[in-house]
Amino acid sequence: MPGEKKRIVFICDASGTMINRLSLLHEELLQHVAALPEDHSYNILFFGDRGDFRALDRWKMVAPGAESRIATKQFLERITPWGTTNPIPAIEHAIKFRPDVIHFFSDGEFNSQAEYASVIEAFAAAHRDHATIVNTYLFESLDLDAETTMKKIAKDNKGTLKSISPAGFRSP
Repeated sequence: MPGEKKRIVFICDASGTMINRLSLLHEELLQHVAALPEDHSYNILFFGDRGDFRALDRWKMVAPGAESRIATKQFLERITPWGTTNPIPAIEHAIKFRPDVIHFFSDGEFNSQAEYASVIEAFAAAHRDHATIVNTYLFESLDLDAETTMKKIAKDNKGTLKSISPAGFRSP
């Protein structure tokens, strides 16, 4: 189907503030991956601090299927929260895959290592270069700047924002 968004990248927060939220995130990722049609491709990147990120595959997109679902599950089982929050290196790496859609999962509390404006600009570069849609998924946060930033990222990149509570996903 022309115009269909087939290249999907999930960028996920694995910083220390996500310790009680990671299992919910893993479940949601597995559901997303299981629902992908065979003609799509995906990748998953988790970020922490010091510019460190972990990728399902650092070099290429992954085709959906039984084997990749197993590899994804094993990858997710190895992810544990680490450090503070700096999503910019993961965003910059994700852009190299030229995704049609990025799903960005975070509590949005990345101002300790990256300014909110810098994160917004990193996503803007993806949208400028390839018109990438960015959907944001905000885990409950008391930081109003985090919520404002996640909303702006979604709006500026033709995406949507969904809020995530301990009970699961809900629209704002």
